[in-house]
Amino acid sequence: KTGKRGWCKPLRAVSGLNVSGAWIRITGTHLDITRRRMAEATIRDSEEKYRSLLNNQDDAIFLHKFKPEGFSNFTEVNDIACKRYGYSKEEFMKLNPSDITLKTDANTHASQDHRGRLLAEGHIIFEAVHISRDGIHFPVEISSKIIDIKGEKFILAVVRDISDRKNLQGQLHQAQKMEAIGQLAGGVAHDFNNLLTIINGYCELLMFRNLPGDIMGLIKEVQAAGMRASRLTGQLLAFSRKQIILFEHDEEMVGF
Repeated sequence: KTGKRGWCKPLRAVSGLNVSGAWIRITGTHLDITRRRMAEATIRDSEEKYRSLLNNQDDAIFLHKFKPEGFSNFTEVNDIACKRYGYSKEEFMKLNPSDITLKTDANTHASQDHRGRLLAEGHIIFEAVHISRDGIHFPVEISSKIIDIKGEKFILAVVRDISDRKNLQGQLHQAQKMEAIGQLAGGVAHDFNNLLTIINGYCELLMFRNLPGDIMGLIKEVQAAGMRASRLTGQLLAFSRKQIILFEHDEEMVGF
């Protein structure tokens, strides 16, 4: 009567025939399933949005049930996880976090500690080393959170590949070491140069004295050695200045 359309499900129909066997009426009952169909459409829309959100991330995302001890198999992964680790979604469902983590004693102890912290805090961030299907190792930063799904505890882990960050940190660390070496070389060169100034100065003064030839020869040898040492300190000073310049240049390159 209102003109609105909806969905219905036939439950029972009874046909009516006249004496000559022709159809004259059909009597039946139907169930209005409009609300159910609308709810199903809402769920499908929600799932599509969830899939879109899950698969349009730059980080790998994993979901698995929480166990106080040990690990359960993954129940969900996104597309970037499959691409980065080299497994299909079906293969991931047969794996757990320990299968993609580099196996060392340190990692084993760390995993036990992480589970305890996660249970106590609900959300933790830590670093680990993961391994892809083809055996490539890469450092990751993992943000793990306990979530509740239908009364069960699950771990939602967002895993970020931090290889580039580690490389930049390594470059910065190397630059800092070279700067320290350069500063040390510069300090040694300055102190050594002060001593050489005195030695070479006295040699020049002695050259003006009327000394025996053999003593004069020794003084010239000392003077020659002092000049060579002066050139060496000059090289050390140049090295120290170069390392400081390189360090400042590296800072600009890495954005610090």
